[in-house]
Amino acid sequence: MISIITPVYNAEKTLDKCIKSIIGQSYKDWELLLIDDGSIDDSLNICNKYAHSDSRIRVFHQANNGASSARNVGLDNARGEWIAFCDADDWVDENWLSLFTSNACDSIQMIVQGFTAHNGTWHGENTGIDFIGNAKTGILLLAQNKILGYLWPKLFNRNVINAHALRFNQQFSFREDEDFILRYLRYAPQMLCVSSSAYNYVLPDFSKKYQAADNFYPFLSIFSTLKEIYNDTTDNWLLDDYAKELTQSLFFSFQNKTKDRKQKLRLYRKEVGRCVLNVANLSVFTKYILVFVPSTFLIYSIFKAKEAVANRLKK
Repeated sequence: MISIITPVYNAEKTLDKCIKSIIGQSYKDWELLLIDDGSIDDSLNICNKYAHSDSRIRVFHQANNGASSARNVGLDNARGEWIAFCDADDWVDENWLSLFTSNACDSIQMIVQGFTAHNGTWHGENTGIDFIGNAKTGILLLAQNKILGYLWPKLFNRNVINAHALRFNQQFSFREDEDFILRYLRYAPQMLCVSSSAYNYVLPDFSKKYQAADNFYPFLSIFSTLKEIYNDTTDNWLLDDYAKELTQSLFFSFQNKTKDRKQKLRLYRKEVGRCVLNVANLSVFTKYILVFVPSTFLIYSIFKAKEAVANRLKK
């Protein structure tokens, strides 16, 4: 059985279409867990309506705590051997689940299909790839094709999730999906990808969804996980990309004088280390300060001095 987890928050305009598309699946052995995350519209009533008419649908309600919290409620209550995710503002074709199940086997821990993007031409019409092999290679292929961080084109093994107590980090509101996926893939050595797609993704307004924010800790978690997966190798373009993202987030903290920037600097030096030498668009002077100055306090003092100079120049 496949357990489908759908967080619901003020989704009354799209929820009917989403649920009906799941009920219409050609593969019938599924359960749908609808987690209402404190909706203030008619979403909870819509969820309950479908649960009353179909015993495979279960509804959970919580005070508003975010999508990660809602997904964790779903993971806590799932009964299926496999886990899938569907967002309440998207919908699926009737073969969505059968694309997964036709490729499921004991030796594969993750199955990936493509998706079709709506409200624009972002990613084009086919995001899927054909691949079977180890997760190390698969991760890079998914990243190259810009589908690594999306939950809903992927099928997860619940035994792997439970054996390693994997849950979404509720402190993250950015890249939390990718963080969960990569932590899962630490324990899932084999994946299978198909280029076919049966998931319909409605693009959000990213300018509103992801405001400029402090994303240091999500990037730190992702970078740390990638280091574990790739055995701390420095010859990896994805690691280099995340070292760059993490570096930019660190400097964002200094620019905005966040209270925890000294702690972030300490964590950055511990995790990134000499990998910072591969970060593009960073001065050689700054790279060598981060790598070779032995005292974190001294580095912190240098950055604070640079911060003060930059602020005076702005005036």
